[in-house]
Amino acid sequence: MHRAPVRGVCFALAASCLAGCFDFGFDRATADGAVACEGDACAGGNPLDCDSLDGLVFCDGFEDDALSAWLPTGAPETPAIRVTAPEPVHSGSGAARGKVDGAPGTSALKGVLSSAIDNGTLYFRAYYFIADDESTDDDAIVHFDIADFESETARPNDNSGAISYYALGRTGTQAGAGFYFERYDGTGDNTSYAHDTAGAGLPLNKWFCFRAEVRFDPPQQTVYIKPAGGTESLYMQTSPATGNGGPATFDVPGGYKHLFLPIPYTWSSGSLAPGPATTYVDDVAVGTKAIPCGE
Repeated sequence: MHRAPVRGVCFALAASCLAGCFDFGFDRATADGAVACEGDACAGGNPLDCDSLDGLVFCDGFEDDALSAWLPTGAPETPAIRVTAPEPVHSGSGAARGKVDGAPGTSALKGVLSSAIDNGTLYFRAYYFIADDESTDDDAIVHFDIADFESETARPNDNSGAISYYALGRTGTQAGAGFYFERYDGTGDNTSYAHDTAGAGLPLNKWFCFRAEVRFDPPQQTVYIKPAGGTESLYMQTSPATGNGGPATFDVPGGYKHLFLPIPYTWSSGSLAPGPATTYVDDVAVGTKAIPCGE
């Protein structure tokens, strides 16, 4: 998948997971590293109603045991799977869980949008529950992607591109986040890019709404975060830059067609140990009109 050395700038914000985190109703449970949840931090209400949202090109709340809206991807030894209570479920009866033991590694599902988005604004809304794995003391993955959007054939040799959102290393009760965009020319050179990192703000051990908007003209991406029981706030805003003479744009040939989550990529480097990561996702929606966070 898409990667570039510039991601090394994450080192300044990378942190490790510390034991003794605050209790948000989060409990260790099963032998395979799954977790059990109790209280408002972990359980939601009615299933996602896709019919209530306009302009959708993809929508799923993981109510289907067979995950028929998704395709498997990533490492077969760490598949993303559907889970039910007592593991974290935001609404309805199911959610998806990605779990990796270290970097590099993937644990993801692939969603195919009903139509590619290549103009206007790409809107993305999902609910995440990022677990703080206290069992590993100070080991942490430097960062792991939580959502990747890719063109039909996102490879560094076909004039393609990809958008990535990722979580940075975990500390205490919060994690940071980052945004990355790459656009390639036909020779594999990165001709346009955007990169941004934000400090602590992604809650751990409780559900939060992650809402992103990628505007094509003028190009700008914006992320909003709303923790469970909290208020929505602007989290990050970025515009693309040029690289190797390419245009400052989010445009890619064919537009964005594929969505990967909840852990499509991990990365660790240097002295930081490649520790585990467990992330849950629920109530995923992608469209061409704004998708609000609920309660």
